[in-house]
Amino acid sequence: LDPESARNLALGGRCRLHRKVQGWVPPGHPSIAEGARMGRRAAELAMDDSEVLWMGGIVVALAGGDVTGGIALIDRALQINPNSADALTYSGMARAYLGESDVALAHLERAHRLSPLDAQTYNKFLAAAFACFTAARYEESLEWTDRTLKEKADYVPAWRMRAACFG
Repeated sequence: LDPESARNLALGGRCRLHRKVQGWVPPGHPSIAEGARMGRRAAELAMDDSEVLWMGGIVVALAGGDVTGGIALIDRALQINPNSADALTYSGMARAYLGESDVALAHLERAHRLSPLDAQTYNKFLAAAFACFTAARYEESLEWTDRTLKEKADYVPAWRMRAACFG
């Protein structure tokens, strides 16, 4: 009902990113670009809403392919709310894409300390698996995928990460 709601745009972008990550749409599907557009627009409208900024940031990074720009948005969210476990989680995930494994793992560890019972803990574990993978620590990455799959057995990205580790 409100196409200029920053929060709605961020959530809509995140839903489209989730469809991509789970493999429910093929690469290049128009909804992925639409999700990236929504994430960018959400960030423009966000003002000082840290939740919108980290959501927009991860969508810009992973759906839009602008990892550096996405991290800048997530960093803004962390300046506003340095104790956001979600912002730290997705900061870790995005930084793993840049090969910043040590920073990624530090952010993920802090996120887990702040929110150890998070319903989406599997995202923290998967991000740690990816950070270890990009550092060529494949056995450690496999341990993180095990932890991910104990939390969410049907999480497709964890299975892909396992296959990559074995490869």
